[in-house]
Amino acid sequence: MKQKRKKGLMLALALAGIIMAISAAIELAMTPDALQYCALPSTEEYTTQRLTRMRDTIAEALAEASLGGAFSMVNIKESLSYRDRKADATGWAIGEGWLEIYPRFLTWGRRLNETELREGGRVMVMDERLAFQLYGTPLPENPRIDYLGHSYRVVGTVRHGGSLLGGRGVGDLTDYDFYIPFPTALDDGFAATTEMFSIRPAAATGVEPQLQVAVENNWRKDGTLINLKKEAMRGTILPRMVFLIFGIYGLMLLFQRVALFTAGLRARFRERLAHSYIKSLWPRLTLVILLHILCYGMAVALAAGLVVVSARPVYIFTEWVPENFVAWSSLSKVFWNLTTAAARLTRVGSRELRVVTFWSGVLRWATVLLLIASAMRQTRGKQREEQ
Repeated sequence: MKQKRKKGLMLALALAGIIMAISAAIELAMTPDALQYCALPSTEEYTTQRLTRMRDTIAEALAEASLGGAFSMVNIKESLSYRDRKADATGWAIGEGWLEIYPRFLTWGRRLNETELREGGRVMVMDERLAFQLYGTPLPENPRIDYLGHSYRVVGTVRHGGSLLGGRGVGDLTDYDFYIPFPTALDDGFAATTEMFSIRPAAATGVEPQLQVAVENNWRKDGTLINLKKEAMRGTILPRMVFLIFGIYGLMLLFQRVALFTAGLRARFRERLAHSYIKSLWPRLTLVILLHILCYGMAVALAAGLVVVSARPVYIFTEWVPENFVAWSSLSKVFWNLTTAAARLTRVGSRELRVVTFWSGVLRWATVLLLIASAMRQTRGKQREEQ
C-alpha cells in the first residue's frame, strides 16, 4: 500500500509538472518581440509636437535596428460609466505604430487609424467585454463615453490582450482595457502611472545599447530598458540546464546503444563473409554501411541539436560573454557589470513583463516537480533491485 501511494504521488507530481511546463512554454512563446523603455510619469509638460519630434528622432537613430517604435502611457485603473453602469478598466494612451507592435484582435467596428494616433481625436476602442458591461448587447448606434471631461466616440471593440482566452490575464490589474490616441490623452490630461517607448527590433541582438542611447539622449534617462524576448529566455535557463544534463546522459546511452548495434551488424556480416563470396554480399554490405551512416548521423544530429538549444542563451545574453576568457580583468568586468545591474533598487515594469515573470516562475516550479518525480522513480527502482 505504501508503494502504491508513493507511485501515485510520483505520477501526480510528474503530470502536474508536465501540464505546468507545457502551459508556461506556450505563454512564453507568445511573448511579444518588443523592447520597452519604461519610466514613471514625468513632472515636465509634454506636447504632442514635442513627443512627435522625439519619436521621429529616436526612430531615425534606430532606422536600421528596428521595424517601428511608438510612445504609450498607461493608467492601471480608470473608471468608465454609461448611464447607471460603471466599470474599472486599464487605460492605454497609444501612439502611432503601437498596434503594429502589440496587435489586438478586432471584434466589432474598426481600430484607431494612424491619422488619429498621430494627430489625435476623441475616439476610443475598448475590450468587447467592457462594451458588454457598459452597453449590453447589441451596442447602441454611435456609442459614446464621457471620459476626462469630454465625450469620446467608441469606434470599435477588441479581444482583451491579456490572455489566450480573451479575458483577464495574470499581468492585468483590472478586468478590461480601453485605448485612446496618445495626442488626445496629452491634451485632455490623461493621468499616467507608467510611460513607455516600445520598438520592434529588426535583429535578435545588438539593439538594446542603441535604444538605450537613443531614448536617453532624446527623451528620458531615468527609465528601465526591458527586452521581452530576453526576459522570456531568462525564464527558460533552469529547464535548459536540466535538459543539457539529461541530454548529455541520454546521448551517452544512445551512442553506447548505437555502438553495440553496429558492432552486431559487423559481426554478422563477418560470419556471412566466412561462408560466402564478397560479390554476393554487396547488397548486404551496402545495407550495413547505410545503417552505420543512419545511426551515427542521427546521434550526431541529436548532439548538435542539444548544443544549439543549450548555447542559445549565450547569443541572447551577450553581456555574459567576456571579451577575453583568459584575462582576469575581462572576467571581473563582466561580473561587476552584471552585479551592478542586478543590484538596482528601482525597476519600472510593464504588463508584458509581469506576464513573462509569472510564467517563468511556473516553468521553474514545473522543472522542480519533474526533478522530484524523476528522483522518486530512481529511488523506487533501486528499492526494487534490492528486494
